[in-house]
Amino acid sequence: MDNLDSPLKPITEITEDINTNATLLKRGFKIIHGTTIAKFHRDKRLERAKDLLLDNDILLIVIADRCGFKSISNFSRVFKKHFGINPSKSR
Repeated sequence: MDNLDSPLKPITEITEDINTNATLLKRGFKIIHGTTIAKFHRDKRLERAKDLLLDNDILLIVIADRCGFKSISNFSRVFKKHFGINPSKSR
């Protein structure tokens, strides 16, 4: 997934791109990946953020932006909920 800094496309656009309907796409994705499209996308962004945190030279605000989060507070809240630790402490 290369576009992790971009917002997730609306399901209607995705279904038009691949010529299917929303129900089939959602059901098939959940069967294959065990999660929803939105959660999968969020988890990939958080994993990318975790990798970027290994570089102490990159500011948290820059990491949040590169991973598609609109604000540092939102990024910190979602990161802590997912990993159980604040991004700054995970460094």
